[in-house]
Amino acid sequence: MNTIPTLYSERVILRPFTLEDAPAVQAILNDREITDYMLTIPYPCTLEWVEAWIQQVSGDAPTGRYTFGVIRRDDETIIGRINIRVNADHQRGEIGYWLGRAFWGQGYATEMARRVIQFGFDDLGLNRVVGQCFAQNERSARVLEKAGMRYEATFRDDYLKNGVYETTHFYGALRGEWDRA
Repeated sequence: MNTIPTLYSERVILRPFTLEDAPAVQAILNDREITDYMLTIPYPCTLEWVEAWIQQVSGDAPTGRYTFGVIRRDDETIIGRINIRVNADHQRGEIGYWLGRAFWGQGYATEMARRVIQFGFDDLGLNRVVGQCFAQNERSARVLEKAGMRYEATFRDDYLKNGVYETTHFYGALRGEWDRA
């Protein structure tokens, strides 16, 4: 698949980002509660950085990376981002996501994760989809579990973020075991 499709679920639409999304994305990302858990997003986050990032991810589908803007269906508000990076040789994908703080605790992250996992299995033909989060990010761990992934491992001092080594938890789902309900 060489383009980023538009995907639908009950309350959200997952679609490619446009440059018109940049101001809303910047507003979401200028929150340390979000960027502290992201490896590559700077804080503070400038509009120029967001625009360059949108241009970069818009052309990623041929490389096996599908990045979606998450839009709330009832009012077309952009609320977050989710992506899946595919390793076709191993029929494996890894999801990553962020959600604006105003939308936490409402089930949006689980819904968007489930929809992208389904996309990975049904449309991309993957056998395995994984996700990881920093150990202290208990909210993200719950999202991965609610999306149908199982805890698999902990990697101590796995990433260096802002001069501090971060431990990560690793989760995975297999096509044959994943519950589509």
